[in-house]
Amino acid sequence: MLNVMLDLETLGNEPGACILSIGACTFDPISGKIDSTFYTHIELQDSIRNGFSINASTINWWMMQSDEARSAVFNVPANACMRVVEALANFGDWVYESASDPSEVLMWGNGASFDNVLLSYAYRKFAMPLPWSYNGDRCYRTIRNMFKDVPHDNNDTYTSHVAIDDAVSQALHLMKIASVKGIELK
Repeated sequence: MLNVMLDLETLGNEPGACILSIGACTFDPISGKIDSTFYTHIELQDSIRNGFSINASTINWWMMQSDEARSAVFNVPANACMRVVEALANFGDWVYESASDPSEVLMWGNGASFDNVLLSYAYRKFAMPLPWSYNGDRCYRTIRNMFKDVPHDNNDTYTSHVAIDDAVSQALHLMKIASVKGIELK
């Protein structure tokens, strides 16, 4: 099985919200190592043209985040951003490099109703194949909340609300929880 930790930065918290960036990493719970990473930014104008939405309360939330996080999300040169369809295709290609069968992918997100759900919606909107199966959805937040006694040691190493940093940080914490608690991630 391929374990993938997914993190999105968005302008809303419901399916159909503009996705600003996709960060993900594959990880090996046996070795405790991050194997590969994926990070891309999405053109906001393209998202809006394609009917994705912006939520005012999320804009207000972004205004309260660190300068580093806001800069990483909003100060991205236009030539460093992709159209939505291109970003989804590239993410799918990245997943397929490690697992050609979507049923072999465990897609971890931070919240049962957030990362995986919003990204799945985007794939459906464009009638693109989802690079994981619905029964491969996994929730890091649930595991984290079940084992609050296992500290999240790497909070100072990564910038919160930068998609790739959050994905790697969450994967490292999840692997630590699994190791400490003797949980097999499947």
